[in-house]
Amino acid sequence: MRPAATWSTVRILVIGALLLLGAIGLVAAVISTTGQATALDVRVDAASLCIAFALSMLYWLLGGLAWWAVLRSITWTGKHLSLPDALSVFFIGNLGRYVPGKVWYAVGRTQLAGMRGADASTVAASLVLEIALIGTSGGVMIALGAPFLALGNATPPWVGLLAVSMGLVALHPRVFGALLRSIERFTHRTQGPGFYFPEPPTYPVALSLLALYVGVWLVAALALFATLRAVSPVSAEQLPAVAGAWGIAFLSGYVAPLLPAGLGVREATASALLSGIVPLPIAVATAVLFRLLLTVAEALCLAPFLFGLRAMIPARNTAEES
Repeated sequence: MRPAATWSTVRILVIGALLLLGAIGLVAAVISTTGQATALDVRVDAASLCIAFALSMLYWLLGGLAWWAVLRSITWTGKHLSLPDALSVFFIGNLGRYVPGKVWYAVGRTQLAGMRGADASTVAASLVLEIALIGTSGGVMIALGAPFLALGNATPPWVGLLAVSMGLVALHPRVFGALLRSIERFTHRTQGPGFYFPEPPTYPVALSLLALYVGVWLVAALALFATLRAVSPVSAEQLPAVAGAWGIAFLSGYVAPLLPAGLGVREATASALLSGIVPLPIAVATAVLFRLLLTVAEALCLAPFLFGLRAMIPARNTAEES
């Protein structure tokens, strides 16, 4: 069928362009942070660095697992993605984060999930819910960690509490469902009817997902703390402050417009906040080294799934053309 074959070709071209640009951005990020890290005059504890890297790998895998749980929580009108397929979509689609702008990872995930038979509206709803969960769980980290920061007056705990309160309201099915309906109506006005969101998860399920995302944040905070210990002897009492610094730094980079993966903003914010715990040069070294660990860990998690994508595209294309 020609229309299906044409759409498959367009989809492959879109994904191919995003993969190429994302891969270039990922490689550029690795090269940039590697150069900065090697230029730092610090002594690194190998054991702590290995722990930080293992936790960074765990952080990415848990992030993919959490998004799969979000997908499973939404009423499906199409095919369920298996965990391996969801992880493949998650990691390959996330290459769009390294393309300037904040929407390309969503485009990549939606297109890749569609190639696996998933419903586009369900994937889109999961991405909206994921943003709410990331923001709310990040607010939890800020609320818990900001009081322990030496620069706590610059970022008071009420900022995190406000984010948590707004997130808890936004996650309620009535509020989140109203948001989806609003997006749905806008889509109908601009692109015509045919795009309908599924029902949002129940509130207990949404709160369970929030707890899962808080766990993902805690693993990342532990990874940052291990990175800090790799370059400076800090006590476990500083862990809450490090967790708060990570919450503020990550969300600062997350909302930064145009910057790929928040590059630069996250490191500058983390350096400023960590400088209340250790000297500024050590704080800068920690922020840069942590970016490098996360980027390399993400690349290693991504690599196995690229082979699956290459094998899948011809089979899918052939099936649609027949």
